Amino acid sequence: MKLTAVIATANRAKELDDAFKTFITQTQPFDEIIIADSSDGNETEKLVEEWSSRLPLINLKCDVLSAAVQRDLGVNVSTGDIIFFLDDDILLEERYVEEIARIFENDKDGQIGGVSGTIVNQTYGNPSWITRQYFRFLAGEYRESYSGSIIGPGVNMLPEDSGQDIKGVEWMPTCSCAYRKDAIKSVGGFGNFFKGYSMCEDIYLSTCVAQGWKLVNTRKARLYHKDLGGKSHKNWREIGEMSVINRWMVVRDVMKSDTLSNKFKLAISLLYSWVSTLRNILRGKEDYRIAKKRVIGQFTGYIVVLRNNGFINNS
Repeated sequence: MKLTAVIATANRAKELDDAFKTFITQTQPFDEIIIADSSDGNETEKLVEEWSSRLPLINLKCDVLSAAVQRDLGVNVSTGDIIFFLDDDILLEERYVEEIARIFENDKDGQIGGVSGTIVNQTYGNPSWITRQYFRFLAGEYRESYSGSIIGPGVNMLPEDSGQDIKGVEWMPTCSCAYRKDAIKSVGGFGNFFKGYSMCEDIYLSTCVAQGWKLVNTRKARLYHKDLGGKSHKNWREIGEMSVINRWMVVRDVMKSDTLSNKFKLAISLLYSWVSTLRNILRGKEDYRIAKKRVIGQFTGYIVVLRNNGFINNS
């Protein structure tokens, strides 16, 4: 199998440089690394040139600033059988590529469409009693663990870093996963809905692929995610609105769960989020001005959901 990495980036040459340093230490190297670049200047392009003697890099200039569109463009020019989606602000442990590739190689029947690695600083933890009841309400059932699942109105949980080394999941984050190229192509990639920050595009692709393929997570493929996206956002109201509308689009068009029950659960999930935001503000962990804009955007997005208009049907 030929292994291709696709990284959507914009104006983060320093972060990419740090990521590249972890690529050259891999026990199994990438065969091809496509940098889908929407940067304003040529700093990223220069960085790719500097590293091109040590890594199989391709700098793909993109006219559109959209993580989803950039990734699709990367997939379209790729020659790999397995497509790794990674963010530009990640640091791979040395066996990351090898451990994911091993799962695909051992899948003789070709039933596994995607494999996610474990983000060591972002995992499902042991929820409090109140949070567990909240999850149970959204899911409509009791589960021993909600790790790696999507429940109710598209609320998604990361996998836990405990238990079996390989386990099934319902979605995969695009900062740390790999898909069979055939699986991506079979569902049309990320579609034409996601713009800009492309929030929830990973849930969309995962749930589409999961209808015909298995998705699994492995604890042996590990990475650290700096998660710098929040520091680069400028329009927090737009981000808040997008987080609700994009999530509901997945619920409506992919999960086919556009029900009054889920709209009510979506309202409860927003209230839960707002209470958590208020607690963070009072504890000095969140900026009131940013939180206010995001909450207004979320409320606006929920009104759009109630009206069931204002966004595209991708089905």
